[in-house]
Amino acid sequence: MAPAVRDAAIARYLEARGGVDRDRFRAAMAACAAQRHLRVAALWVRLARRDGKPGYLVHGPRCWRLLDTALHHPATRPLRDFLDARIPGTLRRNPLAVTEPA
Repeated sequence: MAPAVRDAAIARYLEARGGVDRDRFRAAMAACAAQRHLRVAALWVRLARRDGKPGYLVHGPRCWRLLDTALHHPATRPLRDFLDARIPGTLRRNPLAVTEPA
């Protein structure tokens, strides 16, 4: 979804929901997005390795990009710091080739 379309949809939702704290809403949205994108990025690898469906890896780069975007929000700092300490940004991607599980 184009950022302008996404932002317009969020703005319309917030206008219709009167009384919602916009900053808290966006923080919660970023945190949920980060969790979801990380989970789904790992799912594609599992489907490729365990289930023999490497075609799903095509979706990985988009998930990793979306995760990176979500991690730029201040609310996701604890997750960003955790990932930075354990998985360098250069390794946040799908494997180049699918190997059989160990």
